[in-house]
Amino acid sequence: MFAIRTAANEYPHKMTRINEYWQTDFTYIKIIGWGWYYLTTILDDYSRKVLAWKLCTQMTAEEVTLTLNMVFSEPKKGAAQVENLFPLDSYNLPQALEIRLTGWVDYYNNRRYHESLRYITPGDKYAGRDKQIFRERKKVKEITIRLRRRLNGFTL
Repeated sequence: MFAIRTAANEYPHKMTRINEYWQTDFTYIKIIGWGWYYLTTILDDYSRKVLAWKLCTQMTAEEVTLTLNMVFSEPKKGAAQVENLFPLDSYNLPQALEIRLTGWVDYYNNRRYHESLRYITPGDKYAGRDKQIFRERKKVKEITIRLRRRLNGFTL
């Protein structure tokens, strides 16, 4: 059903479509007075979109399985990769952290441009809007170059 691989710096071949390969990871978060919690995420490797996330009290294979099952259930918890980007403020309640994670995930997936995706959002990549965005950018660039040449006295 699922193939499991260990982590590597780079995979032998690049992904060419969504849902071809997913990654999972845990992030440690300490909640004052509650102890350590673990954020587990399921990330689509091609689009870099976090498909699901779960705040857990244990770091176990069962928690990863539960998070993976969220990808297949409704409603999906939107998510964002928190890797080195999530503001690690102090939280006094797990619920406060979950509220913050929900907002951060939405920001990451739908409004934050990702360098490795040529500055589009993971949500745009996952939805297949990347080619249209790049075509529109190319048109704007061509128009801008023509305008600059004309304004600076260069002929075409």
